[in-house]
Amino acid sequence: MAEFKRILISDVVIPERLRAVEEEHAIAIAQSIVEHGLINPITVRSTPNAKGGKYTLVAGAHRIRAEQINEEAEIDAMIVEGDKAEAQLIEITENLFRNELSVIDRAVFVQSYRDIWEQKHGKIEKGRPGNRINLIQLLEDESAGGFSKHVADRMGVSVPAVKRLNMIAQNLHPDVRAAVRGTPIADNQSALLKIAKMEPQKQRQTAIAFRTERDLKKALALVDPAPKLPKAQIEQATLLSRLVTAWEDASEETRNQFLAHTYRAKLARITGKQSAKDMTETEREKVLTVFRNEGFRPAPAARRADGRQKLTGKYVKKLQALWIAAWNLGIVHDRHDKALIAFVKRQTGLDHTRFLVYADDANSAIGALKGWIKREAGVSYGNTNGQEWLSADGAKVAWAQWKILTGATSLIVRKGFDAEVARLTGKTMLQDVTGAGWQAVMNHFGEQIRAGKR
Repeated sequence: MAEFKRILISDVVIPERLRAVEEEHAIAIAQSIVEHGLINPITVRSTPNAKGGKYTLVAGAHRIRAEQINEEAEIDAMIVEGDKAEAQLIEITENLFRNELSVIDRAVFVQSYRDIWEQKHGKIEKGRPGNRINLIQLLEDESAGGFSKHVADRMGVSVPAVKRLNMIAQNLHPDVRAAVRGTPIADNQSALLKIAKMEPQKQRQTAIAFRTERDLKKALALVDPAPKLPKAQIEQATLLSRLVTAWEDASEETRNQFLAHTYRAKLARITGKQSAKDMTETEREKVLTVFRNEGFRPAPAARRADGRQKLTGKYVKKLQALWIAAWNLGIVHDRHDKALIAFVKRQTGLDHTRFLVYADDANSAIGALKGWIKREAGVSYGNTNGQEWLSADGAKVAWAQWKILTGATSLIVRKGFDAEVARLTGKTMLQDVTGAGWQAVMNHFGEQIRAGKR
């Protein structure tokens, strides 16, 4: 006996579901409810002793989520009688008749229906009248007697379909289910059957590969070597599969260490040396030639507004910022890139900023430049002398410039420094000046310093 009633959503206990609630699907239902109302009520069973509610959900988790999105407190419900097993059978039956159900979800539902039915009523066997009410057996009988085979196949419950879905449900690794859910592969029965026939370890590797390579054919190629390969090639393909698995499990730090290791190993194979700093110019050109022959191409050179090529390299922005600061302090007399490149070569032995790949090489140049600026102009990077506004590097350089221009020595009595900064930036409080503002101040003071030295 079923009873129709409007109930509070907060009174409904939602147990673990065979089919997870998909937020996008729930949003679509919520929009439909706004336009047309709730066409199909949810199904619940009365469980007054349940912890956290008066009813337990049988079917309709997406509809409940949709009403929650619409900020509704109540929902229409059909209250049915039955135990937990009966409720699970109702949930599965309702979902099996939904067209939007994917193959992978349908497989789980069909297998679960059969398992729960047999636990409740005994093993399904032909000719047993006591279990003809079973959905699967009923459809098998109906299909033989005129029930549309096409419709039965579409619902995934014809005799051949049940066998295929059972194969998927019983043999597909949970990692694969999680990886493909929500993708076109989840509704691709032939692809799922192919994966289900693989060994569990290969299925897990396939799931990992599929997360990075969404083309299933390419993902399978990473973990399943092509047939009839020489033994050595098969061994290498297996190693590649293990590397893919290890890469997926590695942290970002470990991946960066691995990339650095492979880069150094590549250099060593080409020249016998692991660092470009230790190479001659001829050896560096040899490395570039090998990279070009393997398909590597340098990115198109970035250019400034005047057409000059920009410097490139992982640490070039930091180096250029320090170089221009030194130029504005009157320490460096040539601001151009070629002068910076020459400085880098003197400090590291590398011919260009683009060869600064490793932090130890870059720190040699950066540290030397900071040390030079501190010796000549008194700029202490990292030290604020108790002044909040000096936390910006641009502020440190600007204050050092002001001392050069005015002879000021006290951070307490700054001899018009604040007023000049306010005039140039529009900021009356030094701590409010932005990075771009300090750059404008440095450039202005730099012109005055260079003019005084002419």
